[in-house]
Amino acid sequence: MDLMPDDEYYAQLNTVNLASGALIRNEAGEVLIVNPTYRDHWLIPGGSVDKDESPSETCVREIKEELGLEISLGTLLSVEYLERRDYKPEAIHFIFDGGVLDQREISRISLCPKELSEFQFVPIEVACERLNPSLSIRFRAAWEQVSTGRTAYLERGIS
Repeated sequence: MDLMPDDEYYAQLNTVNLASGALIRNEAGEVLIVNPTYRDHWLIPGGSVDKDESPSETCVREIKEELGLEISLGTLLSVEYLERRDYKPEAIHFIFDGGVLDQREISRISLCPKELSEFQFVPIEVACERLNPSLSIRFRAAWEQVSTGRTAYLERGIS
C-alpha cells in the first residue's frame, strides 16, 4: 500500500469558511449592532477569518478596524455549523463575549466609513429583528449564554 504524501492529503480536504463576531453590551444591557455599507441588514461587530488567523484574533482585529476599539474577548458564547447552501460555502461561525462598554468607551467608537454607516445599542429583541434570520438565531443563543459562561453549539440554527 502506497502512502499518500501529506501535502496531497491536506490538499484534498474540505475548506470551510470561518467567521467570528462579538456580543458587546452597554451598561444598560443593550447589545451593539452595526449597519454595514455592503449588506441590506444589520450585523454584529466581526468578520471573516483571514488565512492563518484564529477566530478570536479575527474578532479583535475587525473590531479595531471597523469601530476603532481595542477590546479583550471573554468566553466563546456560541458556535454554529452551517451547511453549504446556494452560493454560500460550508461555514462555522463563532460569537465571543465582547464585554460591557462604558459611556467613555462608547464615545471613542470611530466607524470605518467604507464598511459601516452606523452603530446602535438596542435591546436584544430589536437586534434579532434587524439581523438576518441565521445570525439572529446564533446571536440569541449567545445572549442566553452570557450569564452562564457556557458555549452554545448549533447546527443549521438548532442547538
